[in-house]
Amino acid sequence: MLFLTTIEIHNASVRSKIVKTLEGFGSKVQKNFFEFHLDKSQSVKFFSKLKDLSQLLSEKDQIRIYQICEKCKKQSLFLGSAKITVEPLYYLV
Repeated sequence: MLFLTTIEIHNASVRSKIVKTLEGFGSKVQKNFFEFHLDKSQSVKFFSKLKDLSQLLSEKDQIRIYQICEKCKKQSLFLGSAKITVEPLYYLV
């Protein structure tokens, strides 16, 4: 399943921790925008880690996560150099 995540975090050290966690699960495609191809067990770990890190967020900060189904993914429009990230063929454990 494809997940899209946007972040707006004002504290640099908190943002750094969250970005590092996000990059461990997927790809940074823009400054505050990430794409993830996760199976069920990976998505459980992903949400658990983000829930733990959410304790560090201020009232102004936000993390938004959107789940994109296969049908919707095929109907997405990409312009310019934009491309959807490729789902890995395998995962290292």
